[in-house]
Amino acid sequence: MGKADPERVIILGAVSNFAMQWKGTSAYESLMSEGGDEYSSVEAAVRNVHAVGSAVLRGPLNERTP
Repeated sequence: MGKADPERVIILGAVSNFAMQWKGTSAYESLMSEGGDEYSSVEAAVRNVHAVGSAVLRGPLNERTP
């Protein structure tokens, strides 16, 4: 395997807390209230980045010749 091609680099980002916290609560309290002990909005953001990244990579991976 060779080095990464800088012409084919993609950086994906995601937003995980789509709304502002309730008045009188911290950002942490707002995030924790979404799913108890789990960060439900982070989970959605990771799923979205995976979906986009997978779709972007399918093209070049399907074009590769063995």
